[in-house]
Amino acid sequence: MSDAKPPSGSQKTGEPAGTTVADLGSRSKKSIKKLSRGGGRLLKDLEALLAQLKADAVVANGKVRAVVVVVKEKRRGMRL
Repeated sequence: MSDAKPPSGSQKTGEPAGTTVADLGSRSKKSIKKLSRGGGRLLKDLEALLAQLKADAVVANGKVRAVVVVVKEKRRGMRL
C-alpha cells in the first residue's frame, strides 16, 4: 500500500524529529485530482496510513511535526 519511513532526528539531544515521508507510489492523474479535492480511494489509503502511524505511536507522541505525502503521477502509455 505505502512506504512510510520513520522519523530521523538527532538522538543525542533528544529533540523530536521533524518529518515522516510517506510514499504512496504512482497513481493516475484522476486519483491525484480526487485527493486534492478531498475524496477518492487515495484519501482512504492516506487515512489508513495515518491511523497506522498513530497506532505505532510515531505521530501520537509528538515525535513528528509533519507528514510529507509523495504521490507520483503514472505515465500514460503510448497511444497510436
